[in-house]
Amino acid sequence: MIYGGRQEYVAFVDADDWVEPEFLQTLAALCGADGSRAMSACNYVWQNPTDRHFRSKNGETVVFDKLTAIEQIFIDRYLFVPLWNKLFKKKYLADIRFDSSLFWGEDLAFLFAFLDGLPPDATVGYTAKKLYHYIKTKGSLSSLGFNKRKLKVLDAFDMIKSVIKEKYTPRQLTYANAWEFLVVLEFTWYMRRLKDKDGYKRLKQRGESLKKDYYAVKKEYKLMRRMGGAAFRLI
Repeated sequence: MIYGGRQEYVAFVDADDWVEPEFLQTLAALCGADGSRAMSACNYVWQNPTDRHFRSKNGETVVFDKLTAIEQIFIDRYLFVPLWNKLFKKKYLADIRFDSSLFWGEDLAFLFAFLDGLPPDATVGYTAKKLYHYIKTKGSLSSLGFNKRKLKVLDAFDMIKSVIKEKYTPRQLTYANAWEFLVVLEFTWYMRRLKDKDGYKRLKQRGESLKKDYYAVKKEYKLMRRMGGAAFRLI
């Protein structure tokens, strides 16, 4: 149980991944000698030679305030959505649980809940040192391609955006909508390939309602467009 024990920080590492020897030491130092930062994150390497990733330059270090950190999880350039490249201050995890109803998107919901629960003056750190090695194992959820159960991530977006509308500014909502648009875009492409006319129509309508916000911040998703493949032909 991560909620027991005397540890001050918690890290999540997938069983088939590996980390550099200085992973924890570097992330702990990034949290500050006085532990003033609530979370730290690092860059990572995909060990699968066929995967192409375009991330921030190795060596860059950035500190974000709470609002900017929330925006960053929807841009996916620095903080990224997965939990496994991060170190969390445990006291801010006390009331957070994984949502078992989410087949896909549980990390996004968890990470947003963590950032949402931080005090207004909280900060998080990021280093572009590549300290985490992610392995996409054959047969794992992320390697299975499209599955209609992955549409559950849209429930995560609905929950997150309801909180943003209540507590945050239109700027944070714009980034959430932009990221959701890219997810919906990919799903729409798959629905068309599957000849699921009703599913395609619903997703197409949802995407149309989000498109304006994507184009408002489009330049910040340049890296994602390079990774997006065929789905981006629909834009």
